[in-house]
Amino acid sequence: MLTFADYSAFWTNPMPHGFGMPAHLLPCYYQYLQREVYFNDYLDLFRKQKRISFPRVPVKGKLYIYPGFPIVHCPPYTIQHEGKVLLAVAKYPYENQVDAECIEYILIGEAAPPDIINYFYNVNGTKATPYFSAPCKAFGVVGKTKKEKLIGLAKKGVLLIDLYPFPINYGQKIRGKTIRDTLIDANVPECFWEDRHNPNSLHTRNATIRESLFCKEVNKPNAVIVAPTNLSHHLGQKLNSITPISHLGLNFRLNENTFLPPHIHSTAAFFIHIPPHTHLVSLSPLIPDYPLLSLSRVPYYCCCAYSGSNIGPHELFIRNGLGLP
Repeated sequence: MLTFADYSAFWTNPMPHGFGMPAHLLPCYYQYLQREVYFNDYLDLFRKQKRISFPRVPVKGKLYIYPGFPIVHCPPYTIQHEGKVLLAVAKYPYENQVDAECIEYILIGEAAPPDIINYFYNVNGTKATPYFSAPCKAFGVVGKTKKEKLIGLAKKGVLLIDLYPFPINYGQKIRGKTIRDTLIDANVPECFWEDRHNPNSLHTRNATIRESLFCKEVNKPNAVIVAPTNLSHHLGQKLNSITPISHLGLNFRLNENTFLPPHIHSTAAFFIHIPPHTHLVSLSPLIPDYPLLSLSRVPYYCCCAYSGSNIGPHELFIRNGLGLP
């Protein structure tokens, strides 16, 4: 969890170690803290120690937590109580739940949505999004409520983790180029992927949860990228290059997707355009083949799972990247 100083520095520092954005446009820090609390609530399902990472404190009929370091008072997000500033949060959702075994599969996204109610780990979110529905379909998770489905994903060993801490519209254009492409051109994704000095990089965040949450029996959790097209393809290229970016101690399925019947495609394309009645095939006996049915575009790299319709990840490509049946 970032302090306000680190959070704001990542927003304003020059690229590639920051976003190079104006300070007055900084996304809400307190909602960032709330998202991190809900993320850690989910991680509690995997912790071997029977404890809650952020115990709730009832004050005047509402629930609050202390984030572990001082924060500035900012109503309605905080309250001053017994000499500390506490953050308002929802009720802890996983009391008396069966613990998940361990993390076996990791989905890597770009960032949380601007609306915190639809955040992946917010059990109170009810709006269906492909970022939540596709993983549920990929792992065969069902339930009446989002809480039940999150518990189901945990029991399957699934974790979604985002590359960036800022919930902004990365497709918005500034000076003729999207924010996403501007960050890619400046190598910002690499900094947030593997920079050991970046407290929010995937390398750093994975290291903090590895020992207690990854399976001892599993050498490396399988991982797949579920970020939007441009970013997924950029990271897929980096993972498959001669001098690749770090694999983060994770097992990515490398190389390009292949098909039956064989289909020639351009390396410049984010997606491969395929004819009807095509199968997505694997050269590995451990990874199944998949009939593509009505789909007409497939991610170029096996490690990418974004849909060819550009609306979110697709459950078939998640399964393909992770080697699921």
